[in-house]
Amino acid sequence: MKRGFLILNLSAGTGQKLKSHVASVIRQFEHSGIDVVPSPTGPDGSVIHQVRDLLRESPDLIVAWGGDGTINEVANGMFGSDVPLGVIPGGTANLFVRELKIPQSVSGAVKMIAAGKTRRISVGQANGRYFLLMVGIGFDSAVVKNVDWNMKKRLGKFAFGISAWNTALQYKFPQFHIHANGEKKECVFAVICNAREYAAYFVLAPEADISDEYFYVCLFKNPGIMSMTWYAFHALARTHEKLESVEVFRTTELEVTGPPELAIQADGELIGALPMKFRIHPRSLNVFCP
Repeated sequence: MKRGFLILNLSAGTGQKLKSHVASVIRQFEHSGIDVVPSPTGPDGSVIHQVRDLLRESPDLIVAWGGDGTINEVANGMFGSDVPLGVIPGGTANLFVRELKIPQSVSGAVKMIAAGKTRRISVGQANGRYFLLMVGIGFDSAVVKNVDWNMKKRLGKFAFGISAWNTALQYKFPQFHIHANGEKKECVFAVICNAREYAAYFVLAPEADISDEYFYVCLFKNPGIMSMTWYAFHALARTHEKLESVEVFRTTELEVTGPPELAIQADGELIGALPMKFRIHPRSLNVFCP
């Protein structure tokens, strides 16, 4: 029987996971020939060390049960290991699950992991931190910073929409600089895409492939609430790349400089502030997928 660990965020998403639900998942794994030991996440910042400690026990697999933030932290702890990562959706947006077409149901995800098929995906690095999906610099980081997390528990992804509107009313849209491919560019908002999907409803980089060796960087150059609304409308329609004030390019590494108080989010979690360097590690994480 294979053996592994189930890293679970008991409070991810809009509802808590009951002990009976956790026991049911463990039984589903057992019936599939996998012995998983539950390992609930602790305080913020401890998951990475938790995963690294568990890897010292040479498991056959690690399973993350939670949202994109939990998956991000588990991946940070697993980077550099060949142990495969399994994912059970349990968050608000579940972008990573959607990107890899992992079943949305818990039982479906367990069956997929038990089937044993894996895919190597690329991992981005932001200074000393790793990310899977995307990095946002500027406006959306302020949105993440301003989210009412109690409201998020009640309303899910709609809490981000409320925060986006409230943030836009007071945000100053400072300019910053992108250094990539031998060029220097200015913008007020940027998203570094390692995957196609962004936030809950947008596809900013339709050509992005989470298993290739490139980032797709989306630059938005006009400030103001009306500009952000216009960008959001076109992003929903997938016509944003046609706008003169939007630029999309491909690269393997870049550096971002600007106001030191400008926050940066990765996979929906705040990871620091400017300046920051980014690079991609092609096909460096092994993940169970259909």
